[in-house]
Amino acid sequence: MVQLSVEDERYLQKELPSFGILSVWFGGIFVGITAVTQILHQTIQPPWTRPLILVMELILLMMIVGSILFLAVNYQFGVKLVAIPLLVNIGTLLIVHTVAFDRMWENARFTSMAYGFELVVDDIKNNEIVPASDGYAMLPESYRYLSSNGDLIRIDRSDDVLTVLFFADYESTDQFTGYIYRSDGSPPSSSLFEVDWRFLHQRGPNWYFAVSYPQ
Repeated sequence: MVQLSVEDERYLQKELPSFGILSVWFGGIFVGITAVTQILHQTIQPPWTRPLILVMELILLMMIVGSILFLAVNYQFGVKLVAIPLLVNIGTLLIVHTVAFDRMWENARFTSMAYGFELVVDDIKNNEIVPASDGYAMLPESYRYLSSNGDLIRIDRSDDVLTVLFFADYESTDQFTGYIYRSDGSPPSSSLFEVDWRFLHQRGPNWYFAVSYPQ
């Protein structure tokens, strides 16, 4: 065990907590921004998110280099002690590159709404919810939390296949995210809603999560 002099202890008490706190503080912010950015990537992603992540990744790499230099200069004080900032920064790097925050968020959102989705589909099959001529239908008040498009959903019965679109995030008629029910379980074609799919993921035998962008 390394015996520290009074001056060494004062040095570590000044430098180590500052570097360690900075690493934890920056790591927490970076993980939070990464989580939000990943979630936005499955919605209508603002253009500034990607440059922001690149800048923060560069800062993190600089902090990792700084942590290595800090360890190299101060290893005589005890590797386990002075390696704390390096471990924190490497941990941050691993988290932002391995944890699928977007999938976790989307799973939680779908799970929380799945029962309501099924009830609405049953009402549509029983003709208790009927679309207007434009294909849109207003949800009953008790179900309006299921759609972000002014409480509207889209219903289509082309080719004897019932398709129901619940809007999760809505910008315009051709720029949205949503959960799509397909009675035959087949993937929804882009022509169905006159959009291209930027992301299409099957959520179950009859359900899909879709992210569109304009054609």
